[in-house]
Amino acid sequence: MKKLSLMLVAIMVLMGSSISNAAVSVEKEKKTVSQELTYLLRSPKIVLQEDVKADITFTINDNYEVVVLMVATDNVMIEHFIKSRLNYYKLQTKLVPGKEYLIPLLVKAD
Repeated sequence: MKKLSLMLVAIMVLMGSSISNAAVSVEKEKKTVSQELTYLLRSPKIVLQEDVKADITFTINDNYEVVVLMVATDNVMIEHFIKSRLNYYKLQTKLVPGKEYLIPLLVKAD
């Protein structure tokens, strides 16, 4: 009986550590994608009078390329800038093809 309870405790510890590792892995993946997209959207050559918010909805195609579905913003120049920088860029981080992703963006005025 003692061996059985010891084995159950060992199994629970192993399962708990693998679940927590999976959660950390997902969080690292989100951070990596965010960093990659931030790098792509750096240095816009647009003069802004005030900060502009945008919500970017995108998906990943079968070649693991970004396909921008929608940019929710009032500024047409920012929308064009985002689409031109992100569309068909192949991400280093592999996301699930066909799934929609939403990323909020704030472009700061100079």
